[in-house]
Amino acid sequence: MTTPSGVEVSLSNQDQWEKFHPMTEMVVTRKAGRRLFPHLKYILKGLDPDAKYGLFLHFERMDNIKYKFSVNKWKEFAKGDEIRPIERKLHKDGWRLGGHWMENPVSFEYFKITNDPEMDKDDAVLVQSMHKHIPVLSIQRENAEKEEFRFGVTEFMAVTAYQNKNIIQLKIEMNRFASGFKEDGGHNKSPVSGSSPRGVKRQSTSPEVYGSVTPPSAPWTPPYNPLTPLRYNNTPVAPMYHMYPWQMPMGMYPMFPPMSSGMAPGMAPGVPMNSSMPPVADVFQNQPAMQQNPIYMGMPMGQWNMGNGNGMENRTPQSEFPNYTF
Repeated sequence: MTTPSGVEVSLSNQDQWEKFHPMTEMVVTRKAGRRLFPHLKYILKGLDPDAKYGLFLHFERMDNIKYKFSVNKWKEFAKGDEIRPIERKLHKDGWRLGGHWMENPVSFEYFKITNDPEMDKDDAVLVQSMHKHIPVLSIQRENAEKEEFRFGVTEFMAVTAYQNKNIIQLKIEMNRFASGFKEDGGHNKSPVSGSSPRGVKRQSTSPEVYGSVTPPSAPWTPPYNPLTPLRYNNTPVAPMYHMYPWQMPMGMYPMFPPMSSGMAPGMAPGVPMNSSMPPVADVFQNQPAMQQNPIYMGMPMGQWNMGNGNGMENRTPQSEFPNYTF
């Protein structure tokens, strides 16, 4: 593109822009702003090498229409939001000689777009989401008028999140800063060598813990040494209920009330004991009696002594059966 003054401007990465056009989308954020991709890079010719020039960039609304993405294309949705005043930003190199600008492509890749009207930064430009915009390069010779350059291939839709899946794929393939979304990128790379990628559930290596009251399936059978009987001041006590260890919360044991002669297990004082049931003290010494009376069949073997008031003392039962920990 050449002006009457002889200044010629072109895009150094026009091939990239052509791959996105006319469906280009640029994500806009409120807090820090977001850089454009493809970047804006211009090749300048025809400037006076010894004259000073300032390069400015701003974004113009293409129309007064608000759009929405539907059925894989952008459609007119409503009347556009109020058009805001133009905000031109001077290139970070400031005013330089024409020779400086023509030496290498001039890049505005550090520029960011935002939809926060309160943001006031030299590298941030305000745009409105769901509206079409076009970048405008202005070249001003010192003490002269500005000349503006627009390239239709650089027009884009400002969005808060990508709508077109094809645009997402193009940006992943072409933008080296989008490597985190590639198959071998940061979002899919495991932080520990040899482990599964993030987002993929890894199989647990911890020991299996049974949280249900139902014991494991066959051939496992319930153990016969679940708990030791309790004594209170060396007096045998009768169980009020029976639970297997896998039915109990960790660290809890069934509590038993003291039993005196003539008291039925778990009953209030004065309730006569069933004469068919031998006294608890005798049952503990008579294993066949425990097997014949159902109330005692689930009772534990071994010894457990409640302390004498100075704390609780647990003596682990000695048994030939295996210990099961849950």
